[in-house]
Amino acid sequence: LESMARESLPVLTRVLVLLLGAVIELNADTRAFVSPQPLRLITMPRGCRAASALCHPQQPCSGLARTSDSRCTTNNDHQHRRCASLAMRESGNGVTPTAGTDGGMQWRFLRHNQWEPYDAAASQLLETAIAASEESVTLTLRTTSASITSGNGTCDYVVSLDTSTQEFLETGAFSQRNARSGHIRAIRRAPAVAFQRIAVPELFEAPPLEPLAAEALRTNSPLLLRGGTFSLREELNVGTNGFVFKICGPGKIIGDAHTLFKVGGNRAMLDAEHVEFVHVGSEKRRERRELGAAVFVLGKAQAAFVNCSLTSEQGFGLWLSQQARARAEGCRIADCGRSAVVMFGHGALNVTGSNISAAGMHGICARGNTRVIATGCRITAAATRGVFAYENASLQLSSCAVSGTRDARLAAVQVESLQPGDRATLDMDEQCTFEGNLGVDLHVAGSVRCSETVEKVYGVRPVASALGEQRGKSWAGSF
Repeated sequence: LESMARESLPVLTRVLVLLLGAVIELNADTRAFVSPQPLRLITMPRGCRAASALCHPQQPCSGLARTSDSRCTTNNDHQHRRCASLAMRESGNGVTPTAGTDGGMQWRFLRHNQWEPYDAAASQLLETAIAASEESVTLTLRTTSASITSGNGTCDYVVSLDTSTQEFLETGAFSQRNARSGHIRAIRRAPAVAFQRIAVPELFEAPPLEPLAAEALRTNSPLLLRGGTFSLREELNVGTNGFVFKICGPGKIIGDAHTLFKVGGNRAMLDAEHVEFVHVGSEKRRERRELGAAVFVLGKAQAAFVNCSLTSEQGFGLWLSQQARARAEGCRIADCGRSAVVMFGHGALNVTGSNISAAGMHGICARGNTRVIATGCRITAAATRGVFAYENASLQLSSCAVSGTRDARLAAVQVESLQPGDRATLDMDEQCTFEGNLGVDLHVAGSVRCSETVEKVYGVRPVASALGEQRGKSWAGSF
């Protein structure tokens, strides 16, 4: 027996070593999916698409389909409608994560900083589409919000499966667009372990901004971010009369309060340079139908942004009310759940060399006696209108490009003044351009004073009727 034990010891030792190595390798694989850059993209020949969306570093993608080579099969039908009766819960409570057909891969969409799972039927349709190298697919899904807003309780979502987009190359995420509202969510296909962390970990892991902001406000000194990321869980008020609160980047401020910064004191001012304002959604605000904004300026307060980024998952990027003033230079206002910029009362906006993109409603919406001066800006992919000015609003566009609006019933730039006593103004130079808008490029209606170029260059004169639903003065409208 002793002899047999001595002979078997080396074998047992080797078995233990092999098992330990397997555990270490498994842990390494798990960490690869949980790390901030968990997945590696496989470099493919030009004209090829991967049938597998995300690739593990040790498991290269397979099933490449070359579209530019006559020897390879091509799939020209990239737009398919899936009209099965599906259910997509808009809350993760009680939802069991569902796997795709490829070894436990899951499809999930981003909602309120959490990756929520599709049900099995939707996951299967997405898996089939990506296996066939389709670039997009339309899903008809039954959601809790659609049960309120539509008769049959369903809504169409266009899922982009294009692996050449900048978003996919940087984050490994596809996108899902609500065909009715234009709201865009990120979606991902990955193993279950990749979704164990929250989608925006900075919200909970980053140091709080409040202590630094309180000290800067107390000492009347600039807030220096020094390249860091900070969380802001409560609305920060800049309300002291005449006070200038300066924030110097580079750096990121991320939060889920009703509004990140509320600037409301008489002549108070928020002055930001190289700052990224990220306003994420929250279930609490959604239940109360509160939209909020990344930055809200009201009263006679002012705001100035230089090389800044403003985003809001379910609200506005920049919100101006009463006699607020704002100036933006070289900024990005993008991916807002509602309009990127909204203006009420006598607010004024001067925006130069900036990109306003992917708004859930309008790129810029100005009503009342507001004034907008936009120079050298790109306004792209708004769900409804690129710019909407009405009542007594004044709009001046110089060397601006408006493209990719997604509502065929409305205009890319729409100016209307149809109520008694109202008079709007539209001034455009010869350098403005329009491209790829689903609706008409320019529509002017009612008592609107136009510059000569509006008719001579763009061939548009004021007409008597509104395009779409006419806005009443007593109604705030959709922003």
